[in-house]
Amino acid sequence: MKLYHGTSKENWEKIKQEGVLLGIRFLCDDDEARHGWKPPQEIPKRFRMTYFSEDIHAAWSYGQYGNGVVLEIDYEPTGKRRIDYKTPCSYVIRVPIPLEQITVHEKQKFSGKTKEK
Repeated sequence: MKLYHGTSKENWEKIKQEGVLLGIRFLCDDDEARHGWKPPQEIPKRFRMTYFSEDIHAAWSYGQYGNGVVLEIDYEPTGKRRIDYKTPCSYVIRVPIPLEQITVHEKQKFSGKTKEK
Protein backbone atom coordinates (compact mmCIF):
# COMPACT_ATOMS: atom_id res chain seq x y z
CA MET A 1 0.00 0.00 0.00
CA LYS A 2 1.16 3.54 -0.71
CA LEU A 3 1.77 5.65 2.39
CA TYR A 4 2.91 9.28 2.60
CA HIS A 5 4.88 11.33 5.11
CA GLY A 6 5.06 15.13 4.83
CA THR A 7 8.08 16.96 6.19
CA SER A 8 10.11 20.13 5.78
CA LYS A 9 13.07 20.29 3.42
CA GLU A 10 15.29 20.83 6.46
CA ASN A 11 14.06 17.61 8.06
CA TRP A 12 14.43 15.76 4.75
CA GLU A 13 18.11 16.75 4.76
CA LYS A 14 18.47 15.32 8.30
CA ILE A 15 16.74 12.10 7.22
CA LYS A 16 19.18 11.75 4.30
CA GLN A 17 22.13 12.28 6.65
CA GLU A 18 20.88 9.51 8.95
CA GLY A 19 20.28 7.21 5.98
CA VAL A 20 16.82 6.01 7.07
CA LEU A 21 13.38 7.44 7.72
CA LEU A 22 12.60 6.92 11.40
CA GLY A 23 11.16 9.88 13.28
CA ILE A 24 12.02 10.82 16.84
CA ARG A 25 9.21 11.35 19.31
CA PHE A 26 10.25 13.57 22.23
CA LEU A 27 8.87 14.05 25.70
CA CYS A 28 8.35 17.80 25.63
CA ASP A 29 7.57 19.34 28.99
CA ASP A 30 8.63 22.84 28.07
CA ASP A 31 8.54 25.27 25.16
CA GLU A 32 12.31 25.18 24.66
CA ALA A 33 12.23 21.47 23.88
CA ARG A 34 9.01 21.65 21.88
CA HIS A 35 10.27 24.42 19.59
CA GLY A 36 13.77 23.03 19.04
CA TRP A 37 15.60 25.61 21.14
CA LYS A 38 17.35 22.96 23.19
CA PRO A 39 20.07 20.78 21.70
CA PRO A 40 18.77 17.26 20.89
CA GLN A 41 21.03 15.66 23.51
CA GLU A 42 19.22 17.66 26.25
CA ILE A 43 15.75 16.45 25.23
CA PRO A 44 14.74 13.04 26.59
CA LYS A 45 13.85 10.68 23.75
CA ARG A 46 10.71 8.65 24.24
CA PHE A 47 10.78 6.36 21.21
CA ARG A 48 11.31 6.43 17.46
CA MET A 49 8.49 6.26 14.97
CA THR A 50 7.11 7.92 11.84
CA TYR A 51 3.53 8.92 11.05
CA PHE A 52 2.20 8.14 7.57
CA SER A 53 -1.07 8.91 5.79
CA GLU A 54 -2.85 7.09 3.00
CA ASP A 55 -3.75 10.54 1.61
CA ILE A 56 -1.00 12.50 -0.13
CA HIS A 57 -2.96 15.74 0.38
CA ALA A 58 -2.99 15.20 4.14
CA ALA A 59 0.77 14.61 3.99
CA TRP A 60 1.23 17.90 2.13
CA SER A 61 -0.36 19.72 5.05
CA TYR A 62 2.56 18.48 7.18
CA GLY A 63 5.10 19.34 4.48
CA GLN A 64 5.15 22.95 5.62
CA TYR A 65 2.28 24.05 3.39
CA GLY A 66 3.96 23.25 0.09
CA ASN A 67 7.47 24.39 1.02
CA GLY A 68 8.46 20.88 2.07
CA VAL A 69 8.42 17.44 0.56
CA VAL A 70 6.23 14.37 0.74
CA LEU A 71 7.94 11.01 1.11
CA GLU A 72 6.14 8.04 -0.44
CA ILE A 73 6.73 4.44 0.55
CA ASP A 74 5.18 1.15 -0.49
CA TYR A 75 4.53 -0.66 2.80
CA GLU A 76 2.35 -3.50 3.99
CA PRO A 77 1.50 -3.00 7.67
CA THR A 78 1.98 -6.02 9.92
CA GLY A 79 -0.54 -4.95 12.54
CA LYS A 80 1.98 -5.84 15.27
CA ARG A 81 1.95 -2.89 17.66
CA ARG A 82 5.70 -2.99 18.30
CA ILE A 83 6.32 -2.63 14.54
CA ASP A 84 3.40 -0.61 13.16
CA TYR A 85 -0.23 0.19 13.81
CA LYS A 86 -3.15 2.20 12.43
CA THR A 87 -4.70 5.14 14.27
CA PRO A 88 -8.01 6.71 13.18
CA CYS A 89 -6.18 9.09 10.82
CA SER A 90 -2.69 7.67 10.20
CA TYR A 91 -0.30 4.76 10.31
CA VAL A 92 2.52 4.70 12.84
CA ILE A 93 5.61 2.82 11.70
CA ARG A 94 8.34 2.04 14.23
CA VAL A 95 10.90 0.45 11.93
CA PRO A 96 13.51 2.30 9.84
CA ILE A 97 12.64 2.81 6.17
CA PRO A 98 15.78 2.76 3.96
CA LEU A 99 16.21 5.75 1.64
CA GLU A 100 16.17 3.53 -1.44
CA GLN A 101 12.54 2.61 -0.64
CA ILE A 102 11.43 6.27 -0.61
CA THR A 103 10.05 8.32 -3.50
CA VAL A 104 10.32 12.07 -2.90
CA HIS A 105 7.61 14.44 -4.12
CA GLU A 106 8.31 18.14 -4.22
CA LYS A 107 5.56 20.68 -4.83
CA GLN A 108 6.23 23.03 -7.70
CA LYS A 109 5.86 26.61 -6.63
CA PHE A 110 2.39 28.09 -7.29
CA SER A 111 1.19 25.23 -9.51
CA GLY A 112 -0.13 22.85 -6.86
CA LYS A 113 1.28 19.98 -8.89
CA THR A 114 3.85 17.53 -7.61
CA LYS A 115 6.96 16.22 -9.24
CA GLU A 116 9.26 13.36 -8.35
CA LYS A 117 12.76 14.23 -7.35
